[in-house]
Amino acid sequence: MKQKLMKYLGALRKKRLTFSQVNVVGWLLLYAGAALAQSSTGAPWDGPLCGVAGWFKGPTALAVGSIAFAAAAGGFIYGEEFNGIMKKVVNIVMAVSLLIGGTSIVGWIAMRMGASVGNCS
Repeated sequence: MKQKLMKYLGALRKKRLTFSQVNVVGWLLLYAGAALAQSSTGAPWDGPLCGVAGWFKGPTALAVGSIAFAAAAGGFIYGEEFNGIMKKVVNIVMAVSLLIGGTSIVGWIAMRMGASVGNCS
């Protein structure tokens, strides 16, 4: 195998390439790299990140947010002071609202800026 490779490389060394031949080979290599860069397979971490994004957009996040919002509203209505557990519930409501609203806002901005969306929905 090594002898065949050396024989082939020796034949290439003897042949003189013109500028146009080198130019054509260079352009073909350049276009091949661009074609490979446009593959639709995506990065290896796209799948898990799409799953995490789905958690914040899906029905589970909305259900947890609604339950936390109802608990916080009940605390506002029937509670006199915010201390202990009620303070934590209000913090959870704020965090869930930011997560759900943040994913919506980031998705809207990305679409306005012309970002291409993969298979995450």
